[in-house]
Amino acid sequence: MNWEYPAYARLLRRLGQAFRVIMFDKRGQGLSDRFEGVPTLEERMDDVRDVMRAAGSRRAMLFAASEGGPMAALFTATFPGMVERLVLYASMARFTRSPDYPHRRTLDEVLEWTAACWGKPQAVALWAPERAQDAVYCEFAARYQRQSASPSAIRCQRPLPRGPCAGCHVLGVARQRALCTRGRF
Repeated sequence: MNWEYPAYARLLRRLGQAFRVIMFDKRGQGLSDRFEGVPTLEERMDDVRDVMRAAGSRRAMLFAASEGGPMAALFTATFPGMVERLVLYASMARFTRSPDYPHRRTLDEVLEWTAACWGKPQAVALWAPERAQDAVYCEFAARYQRQSASPSAIRCQRPLPRGPCAGCHVLGVARQRALCTRGRF
């Protein structure tokens, strides 16, 4: 679906000019096989390693978006020899508020909001408020959500990478620093 949104298609074409791009749908999402239950970050991390092995990639620059960021951060921390760089796009240290992470909504607020807005254009307001007035993007994002995962597929975890990483689409430097203490912003 990324190819259907012009800005993402441009990004992928530009990345493809300089790098070998390997994309995959996380377990249970998109075109991947359905999965009973919710896979752990460790299982998703194993999937990244399996995809890299199948593609013959011993070392890679990981580019992870949204909730894929914590998975990629855990992968980087667990297999530092397999990761040259980690780039996080529109990701966060965690998706819900906690005593040491007051920047987000509570779990109950997120679950209520998710049930009401998942797969609808207004969903963009939660994770990309600066794009909430862009009708074309909101329609694309709503369809992307509906075709990627169900509203029950959310999780809240917070691994910390130790290797080099970068944050893109920063919604608040404090949020990004909580995820990537040695990153550049």
